[in-house]
Amino acid sequence: MAYYPLKINDWIMCYNIDTDVAQESYTFIIYAEYLLFALFVFALVILLFTIYKVNNKHQKRLLEFARIDALTGIKNKETLQNEISTYLKNDSFQQLGALFMIDVDNFKTVNDLNGHVIGDEVLKKLWLNFKRVFYNRGYCRACRW
Repeated sequence: MAYYPLKINDWIMCYNIDTDVAQESYTFIIYAEYLLFALFVFALVILLFTIYKVNNKHQKRLLEFARIDALTGIKNKETLQNEISTYLKNDSFQQLGALFMIDVDNFKTVNDLNGHVIGDEVLKKLWLNFKRVFYNRGYCRACRW
């Protein structure tokens, strides 16, 4: 039952409406709210998944940067120690292999006399020469620079 004041002599109009008919106008709004909520949740899931993928990609790049020397691009001391330990633990040392450890004598003098910028260039050129000699000429088929 519903009523509506007519504002004439305090009269009120009363009428009966079936419950289904009265709820019909609100049903559309309820369905629209459900649809809007579902779209919001879907967009939120897509956003979270995108953030996860981008974060994962950047984390892999950062880990790769942490494993190499920024100046020369070769693996740093910690990475090499881990790889050598893994290599020796896996019994793969039955194959022939070699490990070069190179000490550049009097390198401190190069830095002291010419500055660190020149010293950095010397290291880069030294690494490029080693790479050219060993890798490009085929002496190192399994090198993992």
